Amino acid sequence: MPDEPAPATPPPGAPTTLNEAGELMLVDLELSPLTKRTYRHGVHALLRFLHAQRGDDAAADALAPCPIAWVDEEILAAFSRWLREAYPDPRQRPDEYGGLSPTRTTRTYLVAAKRLLNWLDLRDLLPPGVSYDRMLRRIDQGRGHRRESYKK
Repeated sequence: MPDEPAPATPPPGAPTTLNEAGELMLVDLELSPLTKRTYRHGVHALLRFLHAQRGDDAAADALAPCPIAWVDEEILAAFSRWLREAYPDPRQRPDEYGGLSPTRTTRTYLVAAKRLLNWLDLRDLLPPGVSYDRMLRRIDQGRGHRRESYKK
């Protein structure tokens, strides 16, 4: 069966905002209450990021609804960068290239965002033309590669 693009309009009853989708995802996931609470914080960070990108700090603070239509293939890579700046490790100095390594919080919040976007993808709720796989590859594209051993 060939891949079909996501419908332009969501099916009846489908979430139309990331806020709604995040809550539905958390209901679907079989996780401990503590993990669900942590993932909810991660989804909220994603919502804040999306509003902050648009310069709407009041909406970010209020966790105002974010339409699923705002999702694009750069969202995870940009969110990852934003998280490293928003949640820096106070004990760490920037590396030689000026970047900050992710903290446990940033990694967990990024996992929550990935889970949400994957949940949307599995239900064909991502905007037309947006690929979850390409989102993941864009994150990996920005990372360095592990050194291989000099001994062969």
